[in-house]
Amino acid sequence: MDERRLFANWRRDIPICGLASKRADWRCLVIVRVNCRTEREARAGGVVRVRRAVSAAILLAAVLFSGSLQARTAKIALSVTGDEAMGADLRELVETFEKQQPLTGDGLSLLQAAQAALSRVNAALRSRGFYDAEVRASVEGRPIAEAAALDAIEAQPDSAQVSIAMTVETGPRYRIGTVAIRPPGAMASLPDVDRSRIGLVPGDPADAAAIVAAQDKVLVELRKQGHALATAKREVVVDHATRQAEVTYIVEPGPTAKMGKVRFSGTEKVDTTYLQRRWMFLPDPQSARSLRFDAENAVSSLQATRLS
Repeated sequence: MDERRLFANWRRDIPICGLASKRADWRCLVIVRVNCRTEREARAGGVVRVRRAVSAAILLAAVLFSGSLQARTAKIALSVTGDEAMGADLRELVETFEKQQPLTGDGLSLLQAAQAALSRVNAALRSRGFYDAEVRASVEGRPIAEAAALDAIEAQPDSAQVSIAMTVETGPRYRIGTVAIRPPGAMASLPDVDRSRIGLVPGDPADAAAIVAAQDKVLVELRKQGHALATAKREVVVDHATRQAEVTYIVEPGPTAKMGKVRFSGTEKVDTTYLQRRWMFLPDPQSARSLRFDAENAVSSLQATRLS
């Protein structure tokens, strides 16, 4: 009778090499799995036949994320020359940025955070009128806009804090050259707007916040004239030769609003005819500028009679 018996069976996993990423926190191990199976077969005449089977398979271990790798950290070293007030504002801006968006993670994360901080610094300078400002940021002398900056970060030990050098030269501050308020398609200015009330005159710093605020004040002045539906947009042209900003507000006044019928509520015990006599508005739409004054007087009158 043919008899077969398992003589030996073993398996061994042999690691042969490891793969690791330089720019990400993962490692992978390549393993060769060797299987050996030995059988002994008894035959007639006392002959024994031994059969061995060896097989090998390459196993790619699951990607192992190395949680033990220490996250990198960075710090922006800011240096500002030029306008002292702007320098103080930039230092506060960078400090706030680092609190809201800590510079930590892998090398690429640090580089992207540094680029975001640089973008905010540039935007702040332009919004304050420093259009000629020069801003540079680097790691070990390599500009952060170049790939070499990433190599400079990853060349440092994981535990070392990366220093991002940022230097700012503010340059001169641009000024307001002219301020124009005109309707679309016309060059003549609107005479009805009191320019002394919009808070922007030639010679002022070319500050974006002041330019936007003046646009809102233009609309306020137009609505005082009865133009309730007035709209305005702004155009700013920066002249680098003269270092001035030419500001134009293009205004569509719209129709003059007219006073409509006044209605009262909560007057179940009061004759509304009496209230109408106490609540007097001038019907002339050109007198819309006095509307608020008349309304305040009317409310005071009603309060004096204890009916409001």
